[in-house]
Amino acid sequence: MNKIKFSSKEGDKTSVTNKKTAVACVKNPLLLKEIAKELNSKDKYLIADASEIFTEAGMQNPELVIPYVNDLIPLLKSKHTRSRWEAMHAIALCAHLVPDSINKIFPEIKNIIHNDESVIVRDHATNALALFASTSKKNAEKAVPYLLDMLDKWKDKHAHQVFRGLMNAYKFLPGLKPDLIRILKSYSESERAVVKKEAVKSLRSIK
Repeated sequence: MNKIKFSSKEGDKTSVTNKKTAVACVKNPLLLKEIAKELNSKDKYLIADASEIFTEAGMQNPELVIPYVNDLIPLLKSKHTRSRWEAMHAIALCAHLVPDSINKIFPEIKNIIHNDESVIVRDHATNALALFASTSKKNAEKAVPYLLDMLDKWKDKHAHQVFRGLMNAYKFLPGLKPDLIRILKSYSESERAVVKKEAVKSLRSIK
């Protein structure tokens, strides 16, 4: 297992080592079984490294994360921010492939979107909801109130991810159209370029 190296164990203060390990895992997914063992480590930095490797591998192939979603879920309650955000990111990458798992962790997601102090963690939770909304009418109906809560509580901080989720839900819920248009128009002049761009783009795609 000499291919498995972690940034914190290599004295690497960047993500370079973890990214190289993730590349090796994509080529040989069996290595992820060894990586997953470290998710239960007592070393928070090693846990964060392992979670980041799942994220990096998932960015290349989300299906690789699926067998390990249940191993990552407990980290959503971690007090270590980096471990929490990497776990949420990895789960979000495959959220559209594991809707049943996302459905089971709605209490955790609700807690994150309302209370997590990390913008990054909330970003990934919102992305997970957005992809979850793309999987079925039932899941879209469940996701929409949470997505709207994000707008109510955080305004434009996560708005562009919320818009993507609402647009995914709209494919199943055409009755959203009037409210969706109203929301998008209200953000189409946002001072945040990424929010304005996504609002305008979404408005143009509504039929």
